[in-house]
This record gives sequence, structure tokens and C-alpha cells, in this order.
Amino acid sequence: MKCEHTNSTSGTDKNTCDQSCGHITPANLLGTWRGLNVKNGMPGIFDMGEFDMVFGNNNLTVIYPNRTQVIYDVYTTNPGKFIISKDGKNVTVVYSTLKNLKHTIALGLSTYGTVDSPESFRQGMNSDKADNAVMWKCNAWGGDKCKFDVLNMDTELVGKRNLKAVGKAQFGNDDCNKFADCHACITADEGGIKCGWCLGDTLDYKGIGKTSYKCGGFQAGKPYNFTCGIDFRTVDCKGYRCDVSASKCSISDDGQFPTLPSCNIVCSQPIKYAKCNPMNKKCDIKCNKGDPGCYNRDFCDTTCDAPHSKCNSITGKCDDCDIKDPNCNQLKTDCEQSCKHLSFSKCDKTTGKCLSCSKD
Repeated sequence: MKCEHTNSTSGTDKNTCDQSCGHITPANLLGTWRGLNVKNGMPGIFDMGEFDMVFGNNNLTVIYPNRTQVIYDVYTTNPGKFIISKDGKNVTVVYSTLKNLKHTIALGLSTYGTVDSPESFRQGMNSDKADNAVMWKCNAWGGDKCKFDVLNMDTELVGKRNLKAVGKAQFGNDDCNKFADCHACITADEGGIKCGWCLGDTLDYKGIGKTSYKCGGFQAGKPYNFTCGIDFRTVDCKGYRCDVSASKCSISDDGQFPTLPSCNIVCSQPIKYAKCNPMNKKCDIKCNKGDPGCYNRDFCDTTCDAPHSKCNSITGKCDDCDIKDPNCNQLKTDCEQSCKHLSFSKCDKTTGKCLSCSKD
């Protein structure tokens, strides 16, 4: 990806283009963000636990809830979009600012994975296939009221849970905690310690309490230093997975749930849909999927009272509007990413060229 010369009036100067194209992180994403997965495919399905995203000049470090981390290369493509790349696989992500809060900025991200990305966070939230996350970053003017320090996250958790050290079960000191999937976990051998996977739950360590870890270590002949509330696996990962598109559970070698009933409880949950009421800006109008303006309830609640605007093609800027206006149907953040100045021209039949003119 590189900047090339164009005769189009919609282009930018080369310095500006170079700063927002290629192996570089969008400037407004730099820094540490902390957030949650709010939708994994179908609405109502999501991964539990906080995770961190740390954007460097041309890379992204993702620290997952189980404290494992992965580093990606970052490439900027278009305003509001970037690509993360690792081991030859590229994932396109669309992002937009959801709200500027007192101490933080809220950011929405959405992707279809290696296929492509939605056109907007809104489209991703209303899709049955996109993964969506909401992240927060401390404002520059937030002072000491907000501090997301990745290195001290475990310390923050220790303070909240009053954790106590119990041998190898000391928080963050179980070597098996680093494995993020079942198959990698049960086949691992960490210095004579075997690893097992807590299917359908997370590990609860003695003297520590509930954690976000699913993979824990143990020694033969010695009791576990933790409990798994549902099913602790050491041999296989067979279980049931939810096909969110069909709301149906089926057996899998890489199960999400240990039993069919436990899978059905989640997979068969009806998805609630609602329309935004422009009078009170609440999602209290029931509707059916496919109806105009009908979205899943999670997305509706996120966007109903968010700032909206309409694109003014003459100025190339977004004008604030009220959702009581039926044509005010675009989030301000989405508008700002897509709104452009449209130039007008008319044909001069004498010269055979197009001449600039006003819309009027």
C-alpha cells in the first residue's frame, strides 16, 4: 500500500496521504485501550472478560482475558479502517468513535474476520456474522482519574479480589494459564506439570477465587489447586458448539459447552429486536427482524441516544440533526467517515471538456 498521484479533486496532498496509508497505525488509535467483546457473530453471543489493545506506530498488541498476548502488524487503508496481519492472514477492521465521555473515549470496532469488514460499526452490530468490540481509552485531559496500565492489570485485579499466594496457584504464576485454546492446553507439558481445560467455565483457585483462566496446571497424584465448576478436560475437547446462524447445537471436537442441554440454553436464546423511539430516545418500540429501522436490542440501545448527523454534500461536512427527522438516520461518527464534498461540472460542447459549476 502506497500513495499514488491522481488527477481527482477528491485526493489529498502527498504528506497527508503518507501519514495515513501503508504500514502505519491511524494516529487516533495510538495508545492503550481496554474493553469488551460485545458480539461474536449472532447478537447475544460474546466472549467474557476484559482485554487490552495497545497500538504502537505500526503494530498492535492484544492482551486477551486469559492474559495471553498476540502481536499484529497494522496497515492503514481508508479513513475508519485498518488491517491487522499475522502469519500471512489479514483481518480488516472498521472503527468509529461512539462517544466522548468525561474521562474516556469510547471506540467501536467491527470485523468479518479474514473475509472483509462491515461498512460501519452499526452494520456490524446489526449483522449475524460480525465480531464487535467496544474499547475505552483515557482522555488526555483525564488526569489521574483514568489510567489503563497494561503492566499493572494483574495488580489491579489483585487489589479487587484480595488475592493470596498459594504456591504455583499464585495468580498469574500457573504456567498453563498462557494457553488460549483447549487442544493446545491438554497437549502441553510445562516442566512436569500437566495442563487441563475448564470446558464451559473458568478456573476458581483455592485462596484466590474466580479468575478468567480456562487452562490450569496439575501434577499426577496431587490434588488440583483449583476447581472447574462444570467439566475439567485432560484428554479431549469434545463437546457441543452453537451454530449461531441456525440457533442449533451440534457435537464438535472443539466444544464450547460440555453437554447438549448447556449449549441449548445459550444457543436457543431468542434475539430481541427493537426500534428507537425518537421522542424519548429509548428502544421501547417492539418490531420484527427485517422491519425498517428494526435492530437487535443491544445495537439499538448503543446508538439510539448517540449523536446523529446528515452529510452536506456542498460543504463536505456533517450537519447535526435530530432523529425525529426521518432523514436523520446516520450516526455522527459514521457520517464523518463517509461524508465528502461533491464537485459539479457541466459539459462544454464547444471544447468537449467539463467545466466546474455550482449545483444551482
